[in-house]
Amino acid sequence: MLENVLKAGRESVAIIDLVRDTRPPAQIGRGVREALSDYSPAVILVMGTFAARALFADDDTVASARGEWRAIEWGGKTVKSRVTHHPEAIIALAARGEPGAKRETFTDLMAVGELLSRS
Repeated sequence: MLENVLKAGRESVAIIDLVRDTRPPAQIGRGVREALSDYSPAVILVMGTFAARALFADDDTVASARGEWRAIEWGGKTVKSRVTHHPEAIIALAARGEPGAKRETFTDLMAVGELLSRS
């Protein structure tokens, strides 16, 4: 979807995978912010509930967080972000006959693309 909707090749996308362990999500989110120092993203796509909780709030879910722009701050920088479904969730929900997540992710990616086109 990143390639088809955003026309973003793999070389222009940085993926930071969150490792789930016994640490609280907020602590993992601090590690993600530190990792962002190696990049200069124009926008950040936050994929899945766990990532939303790590970067924003312990009670966030994709349902409560998607559809709006949020700021992620680190090292004196601030970048807009958008929360959407994790690819594994899209596949799992579609397998259960719930195709809505794919449509919602498409909508989120279109919003990201629109923001990038204005940059």
